[in-house]
Amino acid sequence: MTKSIACAALIFATVGLSGTASAQYGVGPAVSWGLNAHGTGTNQAPSDLTDCVAVASGVYQTAALRADGSIRAWGWNAVSTPSDVGPCVAVACGEYHVVALRSDHSVRAWGNLNNVGQQNVPSALRVPGSVVAVGANGWMSAAIRTDGGFIAWGENANGSQSVPSAASPSVGIGVGYQHYLSLKADGSVQGWGSGRAATSDGSWNQGQSLIPSDLPPCSSVAGGGFHSVAILRNGTLRAWGSNTYGQCDVSQTTGFFVQVAAGGYNTVALRQDGKVFASGLFYADNPTAPVSVPQSLGSCCFVAAGHPSMTAIQAPWSSDCNNDGAMDFFQLRNGSLDDDNHNNIPDVCEVSFNGVVPISGPSQGGSSITIKGTNFPANPTVLVGVTPATNVERVSATRLTVTTPAGLPGMTSITVNGFTLPDAFYYRPECGSDLDQNGEVDTADISIILLDFGPCYQAPVAAPTPESLPPAPSEIAARP
Repeated sequence: MTKSIACAALIFATVGLSGTASAQYGVGPAVSWGLNAHGTGTNQAPSDLTDCVAVASGVYQTAALRADGSIRAWGWNAVSTPSDVGPCVAVACGEYHVVALRSDHSVRAWGNLNNVGQQNVPSALRVPGSVVAVGANGWMSAAIRTDGGFIAWGENANGSQSVPSAASPSVGIGVGYQHYLSLKADGSVQGWGSGRAATSDGSWNQGQSLIPSDLPPCSSVAGGGFHSVAILRNGTLRAWGSNTYGQCDVSQTTGFFVQVAAGGYNTVALRQDGKVFASGLFYADNPTAPVSVPQSLGSCCFVAAGHPSMTAIQAPWSSDCNNDGAMDFFQLRNGSLDDDNHNNIPDVCEVSFNGVVPISGPSQGGSSITIKGTNFPANPTVLVGVTPATNVERVSATRLTVTTPAGLPGMTSITVNGFTLPDAFYYRPECGSDLDQNGEVDTADISIILLDFGPCYQAPVAAPTPESLPPAPSEIAARP
């Protein structure tokens, strides 16, 4: 059997604690483009797919996660989703198989070939509450457990199934054709598999799993056929490995990137203004075709790199109401814009009152919080939940600072002089925060870090269920 080069397909989807894929962020139509090599249909997204929240691409196949948690696949290697799989919150594609993260945070896999066990999900990962992320490529699959453990299964090529201890705990997966990448909470990256040493087929030794020594802290990683790509925490792109077809030509890109995917010979990335960047080739065989981005694509909110096509979800809207050069959609998702009434319109565009509460405040109280609003009185009275706050200071007519009382819950209400904001949110932690406040950033922080939608970590990430992880708010929100 001749193996084709698959694309990396790691997909995270937002999810509410009710266990179904959330429609709050980025539900839109799937659009595919590229080559229809061998009549595979991979560049032809179904016209009725208008409610997608995530997409993943492989070799001659693409899968879309819909808002209701179902998965729809198309292309030459695609097979129908088993009826007992959904609802799901994330999906990833290999060459002949699909891996899904169910809403109960267990893993399922299926496809039309299981020659090296790529569909054989380890039994421990089929248990509800055990997994927070999945990835796939080629004949390989991967997952991150709730404790941050990096788990891999499928083809054992060039040591790819020998997961190094340093790969865990992990907060992000990158799966190449025969190599893996693990993103750590401090932004460092671990790599293994093809590209580390000479192989019987020298073409695979392209350095794709050798992490550059000068790689700054990253927020996202992706693996392609012979190359790897990362988004740095400053929003820029970095790529390494084979650049035979220009797939690593990302150094001249501009803007803040929020998502990246890697195909066999290509890279596609999404900026926070909704514009799509692509480099490399759709297809390296006959016909050879450089990648392109359709001028009619417009603003997007998700991208997937495939072989020999790409897919994007068109943004539900493309407004920039505060005129800061970034789509409101992405700023709402990463928490840099507030939406306290959950109407998908930034509060900055409306008359609103909103509270900012630090994440995981100590039970003894004492955290300083800032309350934003309008027309605050000279001597305000502030309640956090039903308990008076202390050290109330009116900084201005639009800003108060107070000290939290003891027993602060994760979700609470803020009341100023009788005017109440029912849902005051967690504050998004800084990169690598000590969220359990034990004096160091360690494994105990990982499950909390995975709730973060901010640019410091792979985003968006499925929210663990309250039964399996520490308590989390009913709506995950983040603050800058």
